[in-house]
Amino acid sequence: METIVKILIKEHNQAKRMLSEMKEIIQKLNMNPKEPNENFESLVKALSLLHLLSEFAELTIKHKNIEEYSVYPKFKDLGYAKEAKALEEQHETISKLINEIIAILNKYKSREKKIEQILVEVVNVCEKVREIYIEHMKFEEHLLSKILDNEIKVKETQYMVV
Repeated sequence: METIVKILIKEHNQAKRMLSEMKEIIQKLNMNPKEPNENFESLVKALSLLHLLSEFAELTIKHKNIEEYSVYPKFKDLGYAKEAKALEEQHETISKLINEIIAILNKYKSREKKIEQILVEVVNVCEKVREIYIEHMKFEEHLLSKILDNEIKVKETQYMVV
């Protein structure tokens, strides 16, 4: 279990970097272009954001599966069933938002909307995802530390001599 926890923490760090990068790109996109070449730079930033979102979605799906099938049952075994349920509910909210982003991008793909409209919608949903995900990771990391603490206690009692 310790190895799984380390993988999840590593993925949390990766997600935090991605979320930070998304925030930075969004802040730059919110600046009004002053020169014609800045319109092109805005388009490049927008495409970077969309690419980053696709990587983030992929990481989120993989990460969610690891947590729900291997870690959350351990939380429940340690007496944190209520907390595990809250984390699962956050997963549902995050999944809905990721699916909303995918639906928005499909509108662009099918040419239902222009890139500018798509970008505004994606940025709004992205901000919601970022906010929830950061809260989710803090809460989860607190519980992951409980798993590690429990495993250390188990290892210590295995070596105790009576």
